[in-house]
Amino acid sequence: MIPYHLADLQTFPQSVLDHFEAGCFSVSITGKNYYCVALDEAHEMEINLKTKQAINSFSPTSLATLTHYLPYRAETLHNIKNQLCIEKSDSQYRETSKPIIETEELTIRQYLSELNTISLFQENSECPLVHIFKKTVATTDQSNCMLNYREYGNTDMQKYITCFLIKSTILSAKQMHGRKRMNLKTFAPMKINCIFEAHSETCEDLDQFISLPRAISDASGQPLKGTKSNALKVIKLTYEAAFLSSLPVIDDSVQSNVILEGMFLINTIPLSSHRTISDYAEFLFNRWIVKSHIQFKAQEIHVVFDHPNRNGTSPKDIERSRRIHDFVSEKTYKTVSSHVLLPNNWQNFLNVRDHKRKLVNYLSYQVITLSLQRFQNHECVVITAGGFDDVNVDKALSSLGGVDGSIVECCHLNSNHEEGETRVWLHAIQSKAQRIIIYSPDTDTFFVGLPFIDSVGDKTIYLQLKDSCFDHQFVDMRMFAWQMSNDMCLKGLSASVDCLQMVYISSGCDFVFFFHGYGKKTFFDIFRQNADFISSDLSICDEDNMQGLCAFFRLILCVYFSKHRTAFQPASSVKEMYDKTICESALDKHVALIKDFRERMWERVWSEVKMIPNAEALKLHWLKCCLVMQYWKQGNTNFMSLPEINSCKCVNCVNLPTNLNQAVDDPDSDLEDSEQEEDISCESDSETDINEFAADTSGNTSTAYINYWDTFENYIFALPTD
Repeated sequence: MIPYHLADLQTFPQSVLDHFEAGCFSVSITGKNYYCVALDEAHEMEINLKTKQAINSFSPTSLATLTHYLPYRAETLHNIKNQLCIEKSDSQYRETSKPIIETEELTIRQYLSELNTISLFQENSECPLVHIFKKTVATTDQSNCMLNYREYGNTDMQKYITCFLIKSTILSAKQMHGRKRMNLKTFAPMKINCIFEAHSETCEDLDQFISLPRAISDASGQPLKGTKSNALKVIKLTYEAAFLSSLPVIDDSVQSNVILEGMFLINTIPLSSHRTISDYAEFLFNRWIVKSHIQFKAQEIHVVFDHPNRNGTSPKDIERSRRIHDFVSEKTYKTVSSHVLLPNNWQNFLNVRDHKRKLVNYLSYQVITLSLQRFQNHECVVITAGGFDDVNVDKALSSLGGVDGSIVECCHLNSNHEEGETRVWLHAIQSKAQRIIIYSPDTDTFFVGLPFIDSVGDKTIYLQLKDSCFDHQFVDMRMFAWQMSNDMCLKGLSASVDCLQMVYISSGCDFVFFFHGYGKKTFFDIFRQNADFISSDLSICDEDNMQGLCAFFRLILCVYFSKHRTAFQPASSVKEMYDKTICESALDKHVALIKDFRERMWERVWSEVKMIPNAEALKLHWLKCCLVMQYWKQGNTNFMSLPEINSCKCVNCVNLPTNLNQAVDDPDSDLEDSEQEEDISCESDSETDINEFAADTSGNTSTAYINYWDTFENYIFALPTD
């Protein structure tokens, strides 16, 4: 069977054969990563694949393959059964009978005599080890390693157990640290370390500054993105009582208001019966306004929209520029009015930012007009905001205009908010209703409102996350705040909701990088487990206050410690390592601990994407988190002002002025969280000049690399030590 087996291997695709000839002993037949098999298993899988395809699909090719394959294998199987007497019909046949045993022994002797006379197998113990494809004779070191690898492995494992696990006292200090890693020599080509070749010296400082570490960005400088919607799933597991499938029944005397985030409403695809924009507007009015009035007995319904770039360059522009993609617009709409026919592809229509904004302008007025026609007795008042670009820019207009049916301005709701997730909270805080229902599936809306819960007085606020025929989900914000205040893990925090908001922002959102391999669940679990050590200073978002930065450092250290715990033995916690670190200031202490983390993790991580960023890169990340938190904290004010984005060096932020003129954004919806597979390779060439992203920066000795450090001195800043 073995010669047939090896012969069949030669029929593999040329790409597979090239892989084997390169010295590799495993290969992926389908081409997928992490699905490799060895030589013998590859042959078996190839047979199974062909056979199963022939059985499942009756194509001429598969049937021809099966037709040629089965007779050959059937004959081989018949010969084996015949030799083993399996097909013998003699009822007197017994395996333990003496004649049968003698016959089998005679057969074995004949096999051995035949094998000794042919050249297929030679009984020569001195025959050298030969490559199966190239026929290359192995060297002495290669033969020694490949023939004795099991013995070497057992010896090395025994040394590891003795020196590092049980730490035997009979060994001297030199013997304790005498264990060296042994690289087996095989037919694979030797790997050359470029660092040693270029510099002829080892890397002594692992704390070098990299503005875009691969732990939070890819090789091209694009931010690493994850799934932010998992945050609420994690929180629901801990504070389940705050999540409701339906709202409690209330008395008719209780005034209820509904606040709808309009950017989610326009994601509703028009029905086939709709012909014009007017038909679609009436459909949205009945679907959301009328339904909310009946379902929640709402006396007041607010529809708020985004107003992109109202305050100039903002963090949201970074996310919009990241969502740029190519598509062909079927038509350019100069105006959007009642008699305009609906586009054939609604999603492509919304993908054009100008089209979306014109639709919002139209709906902002049309919704109020329809409400005046439907609610002539003012049983329900409709207010729209954020969708005006004319003389009513920054204004909130209401349908409560008196007997003449005119539209009036709500001065207390006028605002220049850019995002709907902050505008809904302004309307909730300013509302005089006792019960408020906010519809916004965006995860950001929940975390934006956390610090405002205590400022809403005796109001009951429900955040509606889902609205479908079979699934309704609400969050009782007051109940959630009460549960957090009684959480034993967070008892030591004076501002637990603000800290939770910072944990959400720093772990990744629309405006901030995600950390490779660490999702929302990891961050929230680690925060609750180490809340006392991290402290309430995490809620500080003042870039001049180093206490907030140090608390952020402690959070990141705890997160990486949880996944690489074995690298820090015998320490059982970050706090234990922190207490043993002695420095002049608290900030120096944190910086030294981060450097110690990087040195300990250096030999254990397989790629730079697993390495914790250094202190300077983490500070840049924290500064961006502070900008977002300051932006969100202004959600309870009518007019917001945003600081300039100058601390982030990612591609999107650097090229932001260019992207603002050409960006095409997807619907601002958490329903389409970005979960694109990042191109995270194992190369360590991440120190790319922010001004030379299009240039080839590979090779540390190139002129571009030298110019990189000269140019980057304008951006690098040192952490203060006092």
